Amino acid sequence: MRLHLLEHDPYDFSRTNITIWAEKRGYELHQTYICRNERLPSLDDQDWLMVMGGSQHVWEEEAHPWLVEEKAFIRKAERRRCSGRPVRSRRRTG
Repeated sequence: MRLHLLEHDPYDFSRTNITIWAEKRGYELHQTYICRNERLPSLDDQDWLMVMGGSQHVWEEEAHPWLVEEKAFIRKAERRRCSGRPVRSRRRTG
């Protein structure tokens, strides 16, 4: 299982509950620090995509220009999920 995390905090290099959980299950784990303008992964190379939180707000595109590309990437992943493609996603609110 290939799990990719989109990270938003450039100073968070720690192991998290999610990374520990993935390692225990033998998942292949990759991370992109979108806030550093790192290149987004190919959706074909991922089974799961997890979008992590951050201090920025989704409407703050002027202050965080990378949000435009990230939101388009997430929409693309959602379209794949809705069409039965292999990237798994789950929305969680609250």
